[in-house]
Amino acid sequence: MAIAARLDSGDLEEVRRALEELSELDDTVEIAAHAGAAVAHLGPERDVCLAALDVLDRLEPSAVALHAEAMLARLEATDAGLRYRVVEVLATLEPAALELVAPSVHAWVAHRDEGVRRRAVELLGKLEPAALARSMEHILPALDDEDDDVRLVATEALCKLLTLTLTLTLTLTLNLPLAELNPNPNPNRRCASSPPRSSLLGLSSCR
Repeated sequence: MAIAARLDSGDLEEVRRALEELSELDDTVEIAAHAGAAVAHLGPERDVCLAALDVLDRLEPSAVALHAEAMLARLEATDAGLRYRVVEVLATLEPAALELVAPSVHAWVAHRDEGVRRRAVELLGKLEPAALARSMEHILPALDDEDDDVRLVATEALCKLLTLTLTLTLTLTLNLPLAELNPNPNPNRRCASSPPRSSLLGLSSCR
């Protein structure tokens, strides 16, 4: 039986096996052809959902972009322990593609699952500076999140924006070629893990 028919069989065990076989294929075009079916199987059945996520993990970023909105729409239906992985799949998106789904990601910054909140903020932190600035009103409340990791990634997103803004300001003020300044934060630089939001609004926590 063809994979497409097995994915649509209604037999969850058969669906799981078909998804597992699909995820092991070397042909990424064939995998992409069944991505919509994999997204449709993001649901409460944990084993099937795991197999579907393994398929989605194999997609090229361009294919992920085609199904990003559908994946986010299935987030609440997904097994609670695996919702964070749905957001993780979207991390492969290029910033331009990510900007298109950012409005849908905003809602998950306040999700009841801290794993979803953290990965949603991480995802928004990958945006280009202008798009990141537009998303900041949704990220700032995460600076007061009860979870340390959520506060950390929110701080890092703000740190990134402050660093890029300072770089641009210095470039324009000093009339320097952009190449003379490093527009990207040092990957080894870390932001303070969980400072109060009030301390961040007037002072960058990068070090």
